[in-house]
Amino acid sequence: MAFPFREEPITAEEHELIRQASGALYRRCEAVRGQPNEDQVCDEHDAMMRLRRRNEQVEKDLVELTEERDRIERNRDMYRGQVERQSAKIAAMREALQEVEEFFDDRADAEYFTDSAAPHPNKEMTLLTLVRDAIKKAGA
Repeated sequence: MAFPFREEPITAEEHELIRQASGALYRRCEAVRGQPNEDQVCDEHDAMMRLRRRNEQVEKDLVELTEERDRIERNRDMYRGQVERQSAKIAAMREALQEVEEFFDDRADAEYFTDSAAPHPNKEMTLLTLVRDAIKKAGA
């Protein structure tokens, strides 16, 4: 999976450059204390420091998000494997139920007795009904 941001994390060299630039702005701010352009120079230093702190937070967030993405991908792969194994078991059970249905279908019968208006199913017919209900529930 591609990294979600277009830019790569800041390198150690880039961190050092940012630190140096921040230091230079700080020294410049100190040098112009009491001069007319003091506010502008110090505002530049303050902006640099805010950017630097924000960058550090973004870097930290990036590490956390990358770790979370990796964990989610591992979980997804684990669940995918479980689903595949369970699907194979369900397919085998459906096949077994269909074979049992065929077996009982050949042997199912009902008997009629003179003292009863309704037929009485034999054991195989009763079991066949249960198997067919299970097949319907399984969606086979």
